[in-house]
Amino acid sequence: MSRYLPPSLLQCFAPPESYVGTFGWLCGYSADAAFLDAAAERFTRQTTAQRAYAGKLALIVLLDSGQSQVLPHDAPGVLHAPMRDASHFALLHAKLALLGYRHEQEPERWCLRLVVSTGNWTRETLERSLDAMWLVEVRSEDLALRDLGPLQARADVAAAWDLFHWLQPKFDLGALEAEPRSLTALARGKFDAWVRAVDRPRRKARFFDSRKKSLLRQLPEFVRHHAGEMDRNTLMLGSGFYEGGTSKEPPVALVQIVDALRDAGLATRSCEVHLFVEPTACQAVASGLTAIWALGWRVWAAEPPPFLDQRPARTLHAKFIFGCGYRKDSDKCLNGWIYLGSGNLTRPGILQNCPQGNLEAGVVFGDDALTWSKPGQESCASSRLPMQWKHEVKDVAQLQAGSEMPERPPAFVAPPVSWCRYVPLPAGQPARLVLPAYTVPVEVLDTAGNVCAYLGPQEVVWRGAQQPSVVVQWSVTGEQLRCSIPVIDSAGRVAAVELPKLDLESAWWQLAQFPQSPAEEDCDTDTRDFETGTVLARAAAPDPVDSAIRTMMRLMENVADKQAGLSEADWDAWCISLEQALRQAADCPVVDAFKRQLALNPLAVLRAECSLPVFARDPLSAALARYLPVLDAVEKCWEVCGLESVARSGENEL
Repeated sequence: MSRYLPPSLLQCFAPPESYVGTFGWLCGYSADAAFLDAAAERFTRQTTAQRAYAGKLALIVLLDSGQSQVLPHDAPGVLHAPMRDASHFALLHAKLALLGYRHEQEPERWCLRLVVSTGNWTRETLERSLDAMWLVEVRSEDLALRDLGPLQARADVAAAWDLFHWLQPKFDLGALEAEPRSLTALARGKFDAWVRAVDRPRRKARFFDSRKKSLLRQLPEFVRHHAGEMDRNTLMLGSGFYEGGTSKEPPVALVQIVDALRDAGLATRSCEVHLFVEPTACQAVASGLTAIWALGWRVWAAEPPPFLDQRPARTLHAKFIFGCGYRKDSDKCLNGWIYLGSGNLTRPGILQNCPQGNLEAGVVFGDDALTWSKPGQESCASSRLPMQWKHEVKDVAQLQAGSEMPERPPAFVAPPVSWCRYVPLPAGQPARLVLPAYTVPVEVLDTAGNVCAYLGPQEVVWRGAQQPSVVVQWSVTGEQLRCSIPVIDSAGRVAAVELPKLDLESAWWQLAQFPQSPAEEDCDTDTRDFETGTVLARAAAPDPVDSAIRTMMRLMENVADKQAGLSEADWDAWCISLEQALRQAADCPVVDAFKRQLALNPLAVLRAECSLPVFARDPLSAALARYLPVLDAVEKCWEVCGLESVARSGENEL
C-alpha cells in the first residue's frame, strides 16, 4: 500500500485537471506575500511576470485589520482589501477560501472549491506549523444530481458563500469594482453566476460560523446531524492556543466543550479525554495541568504525522475535536466525527459569538473509516490529525505556558481612496493620476516620496513610468497614515506593470494563445511565423511597403479566423485582449506605413461579416455592440480613422 501524502495548503489552489483558476475569495487572520504569490501562480497557472502584465485580479483577500498590508505589486493578481468596519467581531479569525475554476475546452463547465483551514495563508503555515484543512467541490454538472454527496457539497458551498457575502460590505472593494469592462470584472461576473447557480438544498451544511451563535453552541447539533446520535467513549481535543493566564484550574473552554458533548448524549459520562498540546506554548493547560489530571484527562505532546517525519520541526497550530468509540477488540475508531476550523479552544474562539467573540468558521463531518493502527496510511487517525500515543505528558516540567495571544492594533486602515487611474498624455507631457471621489484630504507620493502636485480636486501630476501601485497618505485624529493603492490603466488592468510595445508578430503571438494566458513577454526581435509561431531568422529585407502589406493582411486574416471560431462565453474576454494587443502594436513600423505611406485603414476587414462568429453577426446583437467600440478605439489609437478601407471586395461591412 502506498504511503499517504495529502496535499499541502498551497496545493489546494491548483486547478482540477482540464480546469484553470478564474476568480476566488479568501478570508483569514493573517497572510503574507510569499504564500499569496505562490497560491496565485498555482491557481492561474501564470508566473508572477505574466500576472503582472495581465493586471487581472484573481484572488481577493479579506483579512483581520491587524494584518499589515500585502502590497499590490508583491503578489500580482491578488488584492488585499482594506477593512472598513471592524465592529462586527473581536478578530476576523475564520480561515477559508472559495475558489472558482473554468474548464479549458468547455467554458460553460465550472468548478467551485471550498477550502476550510486551521492555518493562516502564510509561508510559516507551510513550513513550520502543524495544521489541517478540509475541502469540497461542486461542479456545474453536479447541479442536476440528487445524490447525497453532491447535495451535501452544494449546501457547504452555499453556506460558505453566505459568510463571504456578509463579509464583503465590511471591506473597501473599490479597486475591484472600478472598471466594469475588464478581465477582472468578467472573471468576477462568472464567479458570481456560478455561486448563484448553487442553490442551497434542504440539507444542513457541514460548514458553520460564529456570526450568530458560538461554535460550541452549534457543535452538538452538527455532530448529531452529520455523525449520528451515538454516545462515544473517547474525545480528543487539540488547539494551537488555549486560554491565557496562570489559573490552577482546567481551562474553562475545555471543560465546557466536554460537558456540552456529554449533556447532548454524544459522549459518555465516563469518556476518556485526551488533550494534544504544543509543549512549549500551551498557556493555561500548563498552569492547570494538575487539575486536568485530577479530572482523569490525559495530555499528549502533538507530533507531526509520519509523512512529515523528515521535515523541519513544526509547532501545533491546528484546532480540532475528534470523537469516536474505542474498543480493545477493534482497530476501528467507531462512529467517528471530526471538528476542524479556525476556532481555538478558548472563550473568544469557541465559546463566544460575534461581536464579542471572534469571527470563526469550521466544519463537522462524520468519519467512521479511521483506524488506530497502520501509521502512515490514509485510514490512520494520526495521518489525519496531529496525534500520537508514545509521548504522554506526566510531569508538569514538560510543559511551558509560552506567550499569550498578542494584541494587534489596526495595521491596515482603509484609505480615503482605494485605487487611482493612470492617464498617459502625448509625448512631452507628464501623465496624470485620477482619483475617485473622497471626503478626507489625501496626498499621493511619487517614487521618491515627494507629494504629487494637484491639477484639480481629483487629479495629480505623475512624472515617470507607470507603476503598479502608488503610496497615498492622510491624517486621522492627528496621526499620519500611509498605504499603497493599486493603479488602474486605460486597459482596465489593475496593479499591472507598464505594457511593452509590440510588433504585429508579437501581438498575434499573444492573441493566438487565447483563451490561455500569453507566455512571458518575449523581447526577442526575431520574427515569428504567423502560422506556426516558430522563430524565424531574418532574411534579406524585401520592399518595406510590400512587406508591411503582407504582414498586416496576414494578421487581419489570422484574427478573423481566430475570432470566427470563438464561443460566446469567451467573447467579452476576447474583445478586451484584442484591444490591448493591438494598442500595444500602435507604434510599430507596419502600422506607421499604413497610416503615413499607404493612407489605408487595415482594421476595416475585421468588420466584415465573415470575420465574425455567428452570434455576433446580427446588427442588433450584444456581442456586436461590444465588438465595434473595440475597433473604433483601435482605429483611433492607430490614427487610421477616416482612411480608405482595405476591406475585401464584395464583403459587407458592419
